[in-house]
Amino acid sequence: MAAPRELLRQMFDAAIAAAQPALCLPGHILGESIEREARDVGRVIAGIALQVARLGQPFKPPCVLLSVGETTVTVRGQGRAVLIARDERK
Repeated sequence: MAAPRELLRQMFDAAIAAAQPALCLPGHILGESIEREARDVGRVIAGIALQVARLGQPFKPPCVLLSVGETTVTVRGQGRAVLIARDERK
């Protein structure tokens, strides 16, 4: 599997290549090793996206925001854990 930095760069290049011809969107990498509880990471990234959309900070909209990392989900009570398939291409 590709290293996080390499994977992020591949995602970044693919997203920009797909969006740029039609929209000319600038891209910004938020991080390459984000680790925490998935709901917390989601809140932070959503907050950044809202800040961009509402105030044009820290980036001017429209733009592409990308990040990679390893988030976790804590199962509480009688919940059941499900392993999500990973892309294991080399």
